[in-house]
Amino acid sequence: APGDDRRHVHWPTSARLGRLVVREFEQTRRSEHLVVLDLRQDSYDGEEAAELALSAACSYGVEAISLGRSASVRFGETEMPLTTAMRLLDAASDTKFVAEGPALDELVHAGLRERPQASAVTIITGERIDSEEIARAVRTVPLSARPLVLRTAAGGRVIRGRIADAPAFTFAQLSDLRRISGVMVL
Repeated sequence: APGDDRRHVHWPTSARLGRLVVREFEQTRRSEHLVVLDLRQDSYDGEEAAELALSAACSYGVEAISLGRSASVRFGETEMPLTTAMRLLDAASDTKFVAEGPALDELVHAGLRERPQASAVTIITGERIDSEEIARAVRTVPLSARPLVLRTAAGGRVIRGRIADAPAFTFAQLSDLRRISGVMVL
């Protein structure tokens, strides 16, 4: 049909039938990425690690905006605006880390309550948080979604592991996200 992409023409069938046949694609479940950032100061080994976590969460949000993907980025209990990258970064600049706040499983659960269709859930926290608390958060992610745990550190190389059967990465530089993304495609 006019306007159809040539890449969608099924050439063997078109040759056999003597007319162009275009593949039709069914709408699959729309994917949505939920990013949850832990804002508790005690989760991080210093201000640098906390700022790295904030930057990582913003990176996922900006990427979703630029690629037109559906995403929800939550800083603690607050859902960030994803209308434009500038709006997200402006909101992020006002973000304050807190002495006390909800546990990770509560944050993930709240995010999933707002975005039950999430097909990927990234939990961003620091390396000082107890692995059992992270495991509880991972276990709140439904089987229909893929969890990923990112832990920031004050220094060092990327460390890959698993927490509650979810891939977990500890990293110390924002540029490490590119390497992590090469391993985990969300």
